[in-house]
Amino acid sequence: MKTMVITGASSGIGFALMNAWIDHTHVIGVYHPKDAFTFDHPNLKKIPVDLSDPTQASKWMEALPETVDIFVANAGYARYEKNGFDRPAIEAMIQTNALAVIDQYQTMKAKNPQIQFVVMLSAMAFWPLPGYALYASTKSFLDAYFKAIRWEDESDVLRVYPVAVNTAFFETSNQPHTSWLIQDANDVARKITRAMKMHKHTLHTSSLFKWTHRLIPRALNFYLKREQKKYKENFK
Repeated sequence: MKTMVITGASSGIGFALMNAWIDHTHVIGVYHPKDAFTFDHPNLKKIPVDLSDPTQASKWMEALPETVDIFVANAGYARYEKNGFDRPAIEAMIQTNALAVIDQYQTMKAKNPQIQFVVMLSAMAFWPLPGYALYASTKSFLDAYFKAIRWEDESDVLRVYPVAVNTAFFETSNQPHTSWLIQDANDVARKITRAMKMHKHTLHTSSLFKWTHRLIPRALNFYLKREQKKYKENFK
């Protein structure tokens, strides 16, 4: 059986992907030590890691098997917030969402040049929303990095761009209002699995958003204005 590593495996898209692969794959599920991760399976090994800690973010990979076939860099978090300069908070998010992922890619690529690497980005990498300036910046950071890596390394990297998903994302980010165009995590996991099997380079999980943004981007301005209004109400 193949060996797959999934970061952020305890919930959301990571958990859904784990469920999709666990019966026929050795899965190493990485999760934050404070998260509840009670799921168990004979093919599952769980590793608690705080990826915001640069030392932990690198050291845990030393215990991985010599050969990892698939690595899913899914872990990350957001904060719905009024823009400000809180350096420790900024550094923690950049470390978790961006620097740790680049470290994971470089380490895994060195161990297995043929590895399939899946990086969880976001539609906010190119379409940021009010309240998510820092989060969107971390995803833009990764987006540019892995676009260049595709041409530099000719690696098997899949860049995934979800829209809103029915996970704990909005609860943990403290967004008080409900977003539109929310997708089911299991459906997103199925789309990712299909794209992985086809060795695609990019996946937009919402075709509606993808083509609207590409063909008539002005049509999405109403949503940006709605989010701007909500932002002003939430932080007045």
